[in-house]
Amino acid sequence: MTEGAQRTLVLADAFSPGKWTEGSYQPAGTATQLQAMAAKLYCSDVAVMEYRFAPTVGTFKVDVAQSMDSATSDGTVEFSLVADGRQRQTKSIKFKERQQLDTDMAGVTVIKISATQTTSSCSNDVTALVTNVSIAGS
Repeated sequence: MTEGAQRTLVLADAFSPGKWTEGSYQPAGTATQLQAMAAKLYCSDVAVMEYRFAPTVGTFKVDVAQSMDSATSDGTVEFSLVADGRQRQTKSIKFKERQQLDTDMAGVTVIKISATQTTSSCSNDVTALVTNVSIAGS
């Protein structure tokens, strides 16, 4: 990636999309729907999508949220970024929260995005959302 350039990735760019699907979703706490990748997670389910890259430099960024259509508003989802087998960043979000995870791509070939429901008294599913995946050149 050239400095200052940005590329948005979609589910079709993933080497392995796992149980993720792409469509129009409304992040909890917002008034509008947007194009996003979603995975329904029941209790300790894990959804993983994998992206593979030729050598490049830049920053891999992922915006995450929960969907308004989650069966429960009490769920917590833990999102993680793993680059070449090493965990780089993890964030837990509640129903109305939105977060961004990022990692440096220098020397990285494989990046996995995973989501797990970590609610202690799990009784319903939650819908994890990835609302944006991008690479920013540095």
